[in-house]
Amino acid sequence: MKRPIAFVFLFLIIGIIFGQHLNLPLGVALFGLIVIVLDIYIVKKTGYKRGVLLIAAALLGFCIALTDKLPYNNVLNSFAYNNSKASLEGSITDKNKTSKGIYVYKVKASGIYIDGKAYKDNKALFLYSDKSMEIGDIIEAEGKISLPPFRRNIVERDMEAYCRYNGVRYVFNGEDIKKTGEEKNIYTLCRVLRKRFSEVYDNILPRDTANVVKAIVLGEKSDLPEYSLYTKVGIVHVLAISGLHISVLSAMLLFVLKRITGRFSDVLVLIILVLYTFLTGAGVSTLRACIMFAVLVGGRALYRNYDIISSACTACILLLLYRPAYIYSPGFLYSFCCIFSIGFITDIVRVRVKEKRARERYILFLMPVTVVLLCKPLSVYYNYSFTPYDILANTLAIPLISISLVFSLLAGVVGLFSLALSKFMAGTVYVLINTLSFIAKAIANLPYSTVQTGGIRIFSLIVIYVFILLLYNIGAENIDIKAFYKSCKIKKISSFLSFILLFVFLFISLRMPQKLVLFPYMGNSDCALVKYKDYAALCDAGQDKASGRGESVLLPYIKYYNITKLEDVFISHTDTDHIDALYEIADYVDIKNVYFGENVVKNQNYKALTAFLKERDIPVHYLKDEEEKRYKGFYWRAYLPEVRGEDANENSLVMKLKMDDTSFLFTGDIGEEAEKSLLDKKISADYIKVPHHGSEHSSSREFLEKVSPGLGVVTCGYKNIYGHPHEKTKQTYKDLDIPLYTTADYGAVTVDVGMYTIYTVR
Repeated sequence: MKRPIAFVFLFLIIGIIFGQHLNLPLGVALFGLIVIVLDIYIVKKTGYKRGVLLIAAALLGFCIALTDKLPYNNVLNSFAYNNSKASLEGSITDKNKTSKGIYVYKVKASGIYIDGKAYKDNKALFLYSDKSMEIGDIIEAEGKISLPPFRRNIVERDMEAYCRYNGVRYVFNGEDIKKTGEEKNIYTLCRVLRKRFSEVYDNILPRDTANVVKAIVLGEKSDLPEYSLYTKVGIVHVLAISGLHISVLSAMLLFVLKRITGRFSDVLVLIILVLYTFLTGAGVSTLRACIMFAVLVGGRALYRNYDIISSACTACILLLLYRPAYIYSPGFLYSFCCIFSIGFITDIVRVRVKEKRARERYILFLMPVTVVLLCKPLSVYYNYSFTPYDILANTLAIPLISISLVFSLLAGVVGLFSLALSKFMAGTVYVLINTLSFIAKAIANLPYSTVQTGGIRIFSLIVIYVFILLLYNIGAENIDIKAFYKSCKIKKISSFLSFILLFVFLFISLRMPQKLVLFPYMGNSDCALVKYKDYAALCDAGQDKASGRGESVLLPYIKYYNITKLEDVFISHTDTDHIDALYEIADYVDIKNVYFGENVVKNQNYKALTAFLKERDIPVHYLKDEEEKRYKGFYWRAYLPEVRGEDANENSLVMKLKMDDTSFLFTGDIGEEAEKSLLDKKISADYIKVPHHGSEHSSSREFLEKVSPGLGVVTCGYKNIYGHPHEKTKQTYKDLDIPLYTTADYGAVTVDVGMYTIYTVR
């Protein structure tokens, strides 16, 4: 059996996935069935005699994942669930800064105190504070302890997963934090050395160039200029500390040390690489590269040939045994996708090209192409877009960054002793970094530099990589492809048909919903995104500007569903929680029309919004009562409540959407008075956006009986101060047997009209 470690790796992954997601009896039974069937198939197909080892790997993965997920201290977990006040003692092991200037510290807690009683946990926690501290500081803090918030929008970072793959169980919002001492360990040493290097670069280079160099050498990306530019052209990953850096550094050190220490050079280089890993924060890509170099050193000592795929599988197994939640880490996935793609193309070229020099040329040429292509599905999964020029960008950037790394390290080391000599060496670094910036800008300005694709589901991503594995097997197993297609043997025909079936299945799985209504989670605010094939519209536009929900939620959803323009935007009324995301997305998406009701209350918010729209030449229209906008396959109908006074809520524009055979009623913030004025109109609907976030003074029984919805959606914030939805309102819906979905509890609610299904984030 070739590479048994790869099959151990596969079964370990299966065990971890099931352990993370399925711990019910049915899930355990399904896990056992899949593992046993797959084990029997592999043993029969390959003749591998140790099938029990594969089952043991799956069980090990299942157990460590389940253990990692379960709370270490149930009492402390319950306090965190209730967002309790607590005090904290511990030491800072990592530090980051958010875009809003808040520091995020990873703290190894020595004690957590609630009501004077001490609790312990075997995990670290994230401490949020506006006060600047340093890695290695021993601190005391007062604040509130909580569990990581669960993801309520699929386009947002999954904080639960993020905390788990960072080895963190709780979040601590620090109200008061002070330094009580300083820990003396490797973190302190690295902090001091890192700070010295950082000061050297600040002294010898202009600010922007120094920040790029610090990102390349030290992994400090928080001050990286033009971060979005490097992301856009697809080279930001090589600016971060990765396997590329370890490869360049190890090659440079081996070249020098072999001439000095001879056969001990491998061990010395490994020690230096481990120290460099700690210096740069011990990212998962760096850890992977260090482990693979250790495997290389061990193989040389045992006179064994080095195999990239086996080495990568070994590194992956060790990392997952240490922290099974790494399978959620984008850095982990990108890193191993890169290294496996290098192994795949090396195997294929070795089989297909017999002449040694030609083989080396092919590998050298195809390696960056293969890495970029195999990482593209991940890029689409995380960014909903890709750049077609990333192969060109990486081909040009990798040599520049590799040379920059060498000269930057030398300049940094020399600068610790002589700034004058270091400044002389920094000239080369300055030229290289500015050349890199020039190339990035030139590529970003090319036509179609970003292709928006829309999102893909995790299941689709798995199918894509299974398909890639099949292509690799065909290429690496020396199969005569022409004979394969021409063969009439039943076995090969069935294999070919299976391959075609998988391709069709892949195509179907990539299909995103074409007819949907999405209610994203945007706090205690209203927003609904409507898509019908190529048509897209908004009914209200969500959260206020201070929360950033437009750029962090609404705009990503627009990209996720591959929407390039909003044909219609209907504004129920001009309270900030219904309009402010428009200010954030207007410069990123083409808005064709904005609609108000004729009865709109023309307050200050209205005047500010219409002035903003006029500046951007976005047409504004006013709808009459029962006016319709008809399109092929669906239509909108407006209803204007007849109420007294200038109450913006009661004068909300109510919109009914009829999409195929399914209808929706969007009610803004109307109350009982407005509801009563609508009772003589045709307002029946299959789904209702519950009025005014489920307020006590809305959703009257008479109104709901008239609408007669099959389901209600409440858009409200988690633990909001208004108490939405009110108990009285919930009871009314319960009495009328109308199920309620609240975005606070379920996350974003999506109604897929084409498939007649409803799904939520949680």
